[in-house]
Amino acid sequence: MAEKTCVVVGAGVVGLAITRALARCAATQVICIDKHSRFGEETSSRNSEVLHQGIYYKKDSLKARTCVRGARLMESFIHQHNITTLPCGAYIVARDREQLGELLRKARVNGARDVDWAPSLPEGVPPDFSALWSANTSIFDSHGVMEALRDDAEEHGAMIATDNKVTSVSYSEAAASSGEPPFTLLLNGGEDSMPCDILINAAGLHATHFSKLWLEDSDTVHIPTTRFVKGNYFKLKSGIKFPFKSLVYPQPTATGLGTHCTLSLDGKALKFGPNGEWLADDVDLDDFKTYQVDPAMADEFYDSIRDYWPDLPDDSLEPDYSGIRPKIGEGDFVIDDHGYTGKHVSLYGIESPGLTASLAIAEEVLDKLGMKTEEPLPETVE
Repeated sequence: MAEKTCVVVGAGVVGLAITRALARCAATQVICIDKHSRFGEETSSRNSEVLHQGIYYKKDSLKARTCVRGARLMESFIHQHNITTLPCGAYIVARDREQLGELLRKARVNGARDVDWAPSLPEGVPPDFSALWSANTSIFDSHGVMEALRDDAEEHGAMIATDNKVTSVSYSEAAASSGEPPFTLLLNGGEDSMPCDILINAAGLHATHFSKLWLEDSDTVHIPTTRFVKGNYFKLKSGIKFPFKSLVYPQPTATGLGTHCTLSLDGKALKFGPNGEWLADDVDLDDFKTYQVDPAMADEFYDSIRDYWPDLPDDSLEPDYSGIRPKIGEGDFVIDDHGYTGKHVSLYGIESPGLTASLAIAEEVLDKLGMKTEEPLPETVE
């Protein structure tokens, strides 16, 4: 079989997971490109680093399916590669017990493991609250996961090529008919070109923009519109005592899972976030100022946190960092070949729980391409 060249655009955790999976397939040469100087510079490195369990998502959605399976795959991957993790569990707290009951039913329908009513409230939460307990929720070193994905991909012959920005993309039906690579990518202002047989759009925040380089909306092609939500984080100042030994989530909001409290990997520090701040459609995603956290947002954070931790001291929070989430109208992950079966896959709206789901998303992409790995992945869960 003639070797096929696969190009994955985007070296976040999902792009790296796809690269790794493709590299394990027979007769493929895989190149993962990214415009940044290193992998994982955007959404993948600016989140809460939580291993989710599939509690929140609509029945039969891609988010539900890939989160539940992805959590099992990621747990095994973390163990296999000795990646730092804190198995702390998570509470979901609310005054409305009926709403929590609905969330519990959703979790059970989705197949989330070991989620039930909490036997007691976490210390510091008011007594008029109820709580769910997710025993398997944890936090982990996302950078360590990405390093391990990169290393595994490279061991199987893949190349990770950072500092390469795609300028244009073209597709030739004539080349496809003659067995030649149908895609040509121009890189870095046209200085370099890269032909390929298979093109994967894992560009994250830029996925819609990338598709519009070579596709147009039509009766058969739908490119989702992406909007951006900035999630800001504040941290508890050093030396201030806190009661939590587990993650604490409020009820989810329209933009995310609420301003929750997350521990550091050593369990000794506390941070809160993300909130949800809609950004302008023309926001410059490459401007570092876009990611700056406004200290004036502290009041909003105090109000949100004190709802479930009323003893949060005054003047105890300071700005930490922020991340940006790609939001699409579909409300779910979208994985679409746009009619280019076996040649192309685009991924849109890969926000939370994309980190948890990344290995399962890679499986979905291979399934779309009609490809199988050369050997079973060691973390495959029956």
